[in-house]
Amino acid sequence: MAEQDVGTARLVQQHTGQVVGQLQREYLPAAGRTRPTSAASATMAALRGADPARLGDDPGVWALVWTDLDPRLQGRTDGPSDAEQAICAGLVLYAIHQQGRLTPMDLRGVSLGAAAGRLARREGADGGLDPAVVRRFTAVALARTSSQRLYHLRVFIKLLRSYDIGLDHALLAADLFRMARPERATRVRTGWARDLYSRPGEADDGSAPADGAPPANDSSENGAA
Repeated sequence: MAEQDVGTARLVQQHTGQVVGQLQREYLPAAGRTRPTSAASATMAALRGADPARLGDDPGVWALVWTDLDPRLQGRTDGPSDAEQAICAGLVLYAIHQQGRLTPMDLRGVSLGAAAGRLARREGADGGLDPAVVRRFTAVALARTSSQRLYHLRVFIKLLRSYDIGLDHALLAADLFRMARPERATRVRTGWARDLYSRPGEADDGSAPADGAPPANDSSENGAA
């Protein structure tokens, strides 16, 4: 990937991480509060119904995407840019993932491939990967269009949620930005596949909630951009 694209992916990751981090803080229990704030609940509901490809039709999420958005990520045409769509997709998927959960579903450094590997091992026999989980994950990775990929991701994220398996939604947004171009998608799929088949303990355990900063093992730094 060109240096400019690497920088853009990092900006997508940073912006998404900041927004998700704030949403997660307002949604999860905190001192003196056992339920999400009313604003967080309303925002998460708006996100779950949003369509990144039709971002202009979803006023409930405009502020999340465009407040303090780096000008380099803003579109120059009537439709949303790849970066704007990826940010929105990351937020939509976080809202789906966190729904009804009082533990953080946004975890730093856990790629989609790593989360899929954890689920596949949990369902698999004798420490192997469950074939049904791998097939669902492959449907995400090999989707031909962004809309198809988001459809499969919605299904897969709900499956992760049912097992309380979190992931880094800012990193996922950056990966979705990269996958908008065919020449970058192969690198993302390669990184996901490596993480899927890595044995537990070989990578960061992702136990820390995301705070908006890119994790140390950001895929844009290790060749999986």
